[in-house]
Formats: sequence, C-alpha cells, structure tokens
Amino acid sequence: MLGHNDDGEVRRHTHCFHRDNFFLIGIIISGSQHLSVDFEKYELKAGNAIIIFPGQIHASEPSTDTNGFALLLSPELLSDKDMLAIRELQFGNKIIELKEDDLHDIIQLYNVLKKRHQTTREIELSLVNAIKHLVITNITPNHPSVPNRYIRLVLKFQQLMEQNIRTVKSPTEYASMLNVSGVYLNEAVKSVTGKNASCLIGEYVTMLAKRELCYTKLSAQEIALNLGYVDYSYFSRLFSRHASMSPKSFRHAYIE
Repeated sequence: MLGHNDDGEVRRHTHCFHRDNFFLIGIIISGSQHLSVDFEKYELKAGNAIIIFPGQIHASEPSTDTNGFALLLSPELLSDKDMLAIRELQFGNKIIELKEDDLHDIIQLYNVLKKRHQTTREIELSLVNAIKHLVITNITPNHPSVPNRYIRLVLKFQQLMEQNIRTVKSPTEYASMLNVSGVYLNEAVKSVTGKNASCLIGEYVTMLAKRELCYTKLSAQEIALNLGYVDYSYFSRLFSRHASMSPKSFRHAYIE
C-alpha cells in the first residue's frame, strides 16, 4: 500500500490515535511533521524518516506544509536482516536522518513508484524494496561502543518479551530462555538501555497496557488480566511507577 500527502489520504487517516498490522516507513521530503508514536512526541524535518512497527499506537498532527509519503509494508516484506537493523531503533533515536544523495534517489524511486502503482507487481515490489533498503542503510548504530554480543542479546530479549510477556515476567526466566545468567542479562541490558532487565519488563508491560487503554474499551482490570496480572492492585502500582499516573488517569488524559 502507498500513501502520500498530495491527496490528503495520510492526513485524513492518521490524525487520530490508531494502530496497524503493518510496518509504516514515513519520509519527509520538505517541511516538517509532528507525530506521536507510543505516546512519545517526535518532529520529523526534511530528509528525516521514521519506521513505525505493527501494533504501535501513533498519530500525526494535521499539516499544510508537509511534503512526504509513507510506505505501508506487510511484515513478510522485511527480511531477517531488515528486522535486525530496525529493531535497534527501539532502544535509541527513532528518527532516521537520510543522506542527501539517498534522499534524492528515494524521491526519484517514489516518483516512478507513483507512475507504476497498481501495474506490474514485480516492478512495484522492486521499487518498494529499493526505497526500504535506502532507508534502512541510513540507520546509524545507537550504541557504537557497546559490544555487538550485548546488542544481539538485548534484541533477542525484546523478541522473547513480545512472545511471552503475558505469561513470563521474571528476568531470571528470560535469562534461562536465552541460556545466560541473570547477571549477564542485566549487564547487557544495562549497557544498551541504561536500565536493568526488570525495569525493561515493567516498561514493556506498561506500554502494552497504554495501547489497550487508548485503543480499546476494555476496563483497566480486564487489561491487567489479559496481561497476566490477577492482582489488579499490583498491576496498578506497576503501571503508576512507569507511567507516573494510574491506568484510569492515563485513559482519561488520552481520551480527552
């Protein structure tokens, strides 16, 4: 799928908080764009790109001077190598600064893609893959001084949390699943994120809860239960510690 600002489609569909089941690569050609991704605010300027993951709650502010476009990619269009590169964006700067030559090439490819859209699928996919590759190659390491083995371990830890967070909350259990000691996992997580493994688990649970509070009509108690917390009081304290407000206050603030 292809969305661009000329016809207003992106602005019409993204000014309210929503989430998708595909990856979104947004690229700003000129002007600027304010948006929120998982309740963090960003300003994208000319030559900037951002990658939004499936399930992330996001919204952009209406803009009249923004020139840019978005590629909406189903997950199977990203290789394991692509995923390894973009997952590091979860632990650092989310905004990708495109080199001038690469931005020029991306614009040219995009113009061809608009002409070829809904014609030959093989050509269309080749153009999309070329744009995707140019964006991904501009991702700079967020932790150049951190050993690669730490980064790989934390990325695997993140993947395991995504798969098991509703049933596994213990850093020790995750360490066992990763075949490392709890001390080593904490050391790696601390080096990459500045936090310990337990904090990362709490933050991830809180983020999942925020998405549900913002996007569904489930009660806070139902959301807690879906996330594996029978004791709502404990869940509420955990949420409040990481969000600086109660689940109900958070819902009220974002609905308003």
